[in-house]
Amino acid sequence: MALENLLTVTFEVSKDISKGLINGELIRRGGVIQVAKGPESGNIIMWLKESGLLQESLSKSAPDTIPPQLAAQLSQIQTLTSAVLGIQVLNLGFTAMGFAIINQKLKRIDKKLDLILDALIQISAELQWLDRRMDHQIMAKLFAAIQNAQRARMATDSDLAKADLAEARRILTESTTHYKILLQDCLVSKRHLQFPVLIGSYFQLYSLAEVAKIQCSIWLDELESAFEDSVEFKDQINSFREEYIAPMKKFDENIRDLIRLDRDIRKKLEEGKNMIIELVGRAEGYVSEIEFISEKKIPIKEWEKIGKDVNEPILVLIEPKNPFKPKN
Repeated sequence: MALENLLTVTFEVSKDISKGLINGELIRRGGVIQVAKGPESGNIIMWLKESGLLQESLSKSAPDTIPPQLAAQLSQIQTLTSAVLGIQVLNLGFTAMGFAIINQKLKRIDKKLDLILDALIQISAELQWLDRRMDHQIMAKLFAAIQNAQRARMATDSDLAKADLAEARRILTESTTHYKILLQDCLVSKRHLQFPVLIGSYFQLYSLAEVAKIQCSIWLDELESAFEDSVEFKDQINSFREEYIAPMKKFDENIRDLIRLDRDIRKKLEEGKNMIIELVGRAEGYVSEIEFISEKKIPIKEWEKIGKDVNEPILVLIEPKNPFKPKN
């Protein structure tokens, strides 16, 4: 079925959408806006996706400021505050999260991670648990996998492209396993209460590696695997969120424990919590996007093209013409 029979693509947030988000009838979860309550609860109102020009900009750098046109849209959908988090970690639209963008975000985090570790190791022996040699090896493999996947997307030999994508996915699976185990250990031992910025960086690395792995499955035309992995990623991030905020809930019960923490640590913990909440929402949006593409049998290249020719740094709003309620 032609896309125009399934979707409406717009570039302006309607007053009804803004009003619904303000009064609670609608809710934004990452890159998707849904009905929040009533018999139609969960129905997708629209997906949010970065325009072609915005994707191109993000593939070259990860800015700390939001373009004015984009800021105006984001304020209308109650998401301006979390937008900077998204620019630094995950895009709103799944298919707008190309390998070039992932590579740029990895570079930013890698540089930041080196600065964090260098500073922390000078002041603390607590970081003995962190194997820096292993970490550098994983990062090197992660960069290589992303570069292989990026090269495969441009290859004219389909067999060679598939081989490169499959190998990239294998390496990315190793990376996600490494970061998942590391995060589980850090959260169980509550190390995020001491090193929230460091642990936040590992959350970002884990998320990017997972998204890159899912992207490989998408471009290998293995939508079922991509969907299963996206659901698993969403559930894992949600589990991490619960573990991250559990000790913070106790602070509400015993304020003295909170007061003992350094003020800067408290601020970074709150920022980390907000980042992870946003990551959960974006993972949920990705799941619904992949589910819709799969259910409607939309070729991935056709879906990816939506908004590619828009030469403004804005969001593209993709509305299903018929009610669509994700199963996951």
